[in-house]
This record gives sequence, C-alpha cells and structure tokens, in this order.
Amino acid sequence: MSRRFFENGELDLIFSRQLCLESIGIHRAVFGLRGSENLMHRHQRGRRLLAAGLVLGTLLGATACATETTSPPSSVEQPVVPALDVEALKAELPANVRTSGSLEVATSSPFAPMEFRRGTDLVGFDVDLVTSIGRTLGLKVKFTEVEFPELISEVAAGKHDMGMRGLFDTKERERQVDMVTYLRAGTQWARRSGTDVDPYNACGKRVGAEAATTQLTVELPAKQRACEVVGRPGIDIVSYPTETAAMESLVSGRVDAVSADSPVTLYAANESGGKLEPAGHAFDTLPYAFPVRKGSALGKVLQKVVDHLISTGQLKTIAERWGLQRGVVKKSTINAAIN
Repeated sequence: MSRRFFENGELDLIFSRQLCLESIGIHRAVFGLRGSENLMHRHQRGRRLLAAGLVLGTLLGATACATETTSPPSSVEQPVVPALDVEALKAELPANVRTSGSLEVATSSPFAPMEFRRGTDLVGFDVDLVTSIGRTLGLKVKFTEVEFPELISEVAAGKHDMGMRGLFDTKERERQVDMVTYLRAGTQWARRSGTDVDPYNACGKRVGAEAATTQLTVELPAKQRACEVVGRPGIDIVSYPTETAAMESLVSGRVDAVSADSPVTLYAANESGGKLEPAGHAFDTLPYAFPVRKGSALGKVLQKVVDHLISTGQLKTIAERWGLQRGVVKKSTINAAIN
C-alpha cells in the first residue's frame, strides 16, 4: 500500500466509533485484513531469527484464514480416498433431478475467470467444476443465463436446481437459500497501472463495482461513510451491470478504481496487457458457495461430491487450470457464514 488510510490516528479513532454501531460485516469491509497482513510480514522477518518450531506456531496463529496447506513429505503414505457411492447419492437427489437426469444451473456471465464466454461457449472455473459434479453423478448439466441481481431469488423460488457465479457465502444469502462452499476468495481493488489509488485511502475517489455485489452494497458504502464522518470528500460509488463494464471504464479513465472479487481483479489485470494492476492484496476473504433451494436434498449431495473432488485432488486440478489453486478449501460446508 502506498499510503495509510488513517491519518494521525484521527480517522482510525472515528472508524472505530462509527463501525461499532454497525454490523461485523461492514466493519470487516472497512478494515479488510490489513492488520493480519502486517503481522504476517513481521513474522516472516522473525523466521530468520527464531527456531523453526516456534515460528511455525506463530505463523499459524497469524494466518488463520489462509487456504494453502503444506504437502506431507513424500515418504508419508497418503490416505486412501474411499470410493464414492454414486448410486446412493443419486437416490438422495430431489425427485425432479432424478427423473430428468439433468441439473438445471443458473449463472450470470461474464464473471471471468469463474464464468464467461469464449465465442459462444460458456467457460470458466465454475463451469468446469459443475460439469465435473454432473459427470460424477451421471447427470447432464444445463446452464441458463439470468440477471445477476435475480440469481439468488430465482434459485430460492425453484426456477433452477442450483446457481453458480462466484457467490460469497453470507448470512443474508443464507436467509434465502442454502449455500454449499467450494473455494475461498476475497475483495481486491484494480487500478490503472502506475497510479497510486489505495483502497485504504480512497476518500474523494471515483470507484466502480458491479451491481448487487458485496463490494457495492457493503464495502464501498462503509468506506464512504467513514470519509464523510471526518469531513473528507466521500467516495463516488459507480454501479455497473457487469464486472467487464466496470473494468472497461477503469481502463478508459472514467473511474479511478474498481472493487471486485480477487479472482476477477487478478484475471482482469493479467488480460489487460499491462493497463491494469491490483491495488494491494486481497482482503475480507470468504468462501464461494453454490446456492440451492432452502432445505433441498441437493445441498448435501453437492457437499459430498465436492468433498470427494477435494479428496481426490480433482478440484485442485481444475483450480490450477484457472490460477485459483490457493483458494481450494479443505472441506465443503453448508451455511457456514459468519456474517
């Protein structure tokens, strides 16, 4: 980060007073994981001075949200992954899925690298994963494009068996649908290369985000209020129908930055030909999850298949294809949101 968002402690104090009155989710949206990142850097320096055993314990405490795991030594025998009882899982599927032999999946592209079009083909990490889930269960997968703000409500109403769209698992979404986790990601800002826009010092900046995302509805409004409390210019928040439209506006100079999910920001920067770059590290990491209708038996079936794909390494292989291997979770959960 090029500058501190807190100046002389004043904004830090007012942030604390302001956000104590708000939800934990908004608090995390403002502060991100910056403190954890700083602690991690200090521990990394200390590793050269302290005994390896002590350092390991410290690092584990400082990086509780990390998603990477250390591979066991090659001499250690790997556990045998039990075979998946596919027929038993098929018997657990909702009647309409068993009868049709297909999985109706709602999505909303473009949201690269999770789902987007190459020509007429729908591709991406989510597409590959859900296709693998369908193949495991012997089901055909049918993808239907919907407007992103309507995706959750349409799944909740039973118009689709499930959804996929890089959706964070949140308490608000769990009130409408069940959420089956499969990957971790965070929020990360994009800026034009060579500029010094900082998500922790964004007062007076013009920042874009996609409609109905947590960035537009939680993170940016919280930061805007914090700026206004100390008498600084607020953030000019600009809503876009898609992440692609937001990134195009950033390249053309119509906004100073875009706040998006970390996979989206990194992919956009890599594909921009050097025009865009990440503005610092990802923060506010949460699991991505597939939404299914509340109480649907499909949720537990998906969880078991995702766990199987994790155990066999298939999910990691898919993630590596899209540069997302660091986000692979150890175990799938249902409705495990903390805020």
